[in-house]
Amino acid sequence: MSPSGVMRWFDSSSPTQSAAEGQTGKMQPMALSNKEKQEAYRQRRAEQGLQEVRGIFLPPELHAELKALAAKLLKKAQKAPSAK
Repeated sequence: MSPSGVMRWFDSSSPTQSAAEGQTGKMQPMALSNKEKQEAYRQRRAEQGLQEVRGIFLPPELHAELKALAAKLLKKAQKAPSAK
């Protein structure tokens, strides 16, 4: 992942780059893969003190209620003093 977490760069003068990617001899932005985007997203969330919860199985009709409860818990956690 790039240091900025947003974009990778490649040297377009590199012989391994295709002509379609440009041969300007300058650094060109290169789109992040979905994996890199997800890693950056999870890193930003971790920096906010949040952790992903997985493995909750509910009937579809309860999904909206669970999301509302989770939003309420998150709001409550953000108001509480940090335990760091």
